[in-house]
Amino acid sequence: MKKVRILSILIVAAVLLGIASSLWKNRADPLSAHHAEARATIEGFYNAFRVDIGGTAPYLTVSPAFLANYRFYYGDIQGYTIASIRESGSDLKTASVQVRTRKHDGAEVTYTDTLQLERTDGSRWLISGYVTSSTEGWPKLP
Repeated sequence: MKKVRILSILIVAAVLLGIASSLWKNRADPLSAHHAEARATIEGFYNAFRVDIGGTAPYLTVSPAFLANYRFYYGDIQGYTIASIRESGSDLKTASVQVRTRKHDGAEVTYTDTLQLERTDGSRWLISGYVTSSTEGWPKLP
């Protein structure tokens, strides 16, 4: 009888752990409804970034001027995939984006961008931080 009770407790604990794990994983899923507004900001930003940096202004909390060197060294953006969006606080999210590019020499490269998103005006998500791996291979200053 005691063994049955312990086994039942273990089964219930395993099921609860599985449910909790599934919910936690879903929170980082960029396609979840929970991240729809942040995903729309990211998609708008990269669709504009493919063309030029000026069109990115509505998706940023600061001037897009800081993007000029990144955009130049990116080359031709072929596409992007939002790998994850995670909560970083009540009004903050962090997103990881894989960006496929064709360099000026014809080589294809995939960079990883990490975006910090901030909820503004209580509802709109804007990009407040941008870090990219595209700086690898940039010219070094003396």
